[in-house]
Amino acid sequence: MLKAKVKTLYCELLGEAIKQQLLEQEIPQNEVSYYFDDDIRLISAPAISQILKGKRN
Repeated sequence: MLKAKVKTLYCELLGEAIKQQLLEQEIPQNEVSYYFDDDIRLISAPAISQILKGKRN
């Protein structure tokens, strides 16, 4: 039970922190990407939305 609450809080706080960074750096949500094997891969807009809402980590 405590583990689930900590995970929920962590995901919510992480989402808020990422959202703040995106706003400060003026990066649109649909342009978030990552590098993998020297290749840039975009993260889908629904995935980013869920992360920012704390529904996904």
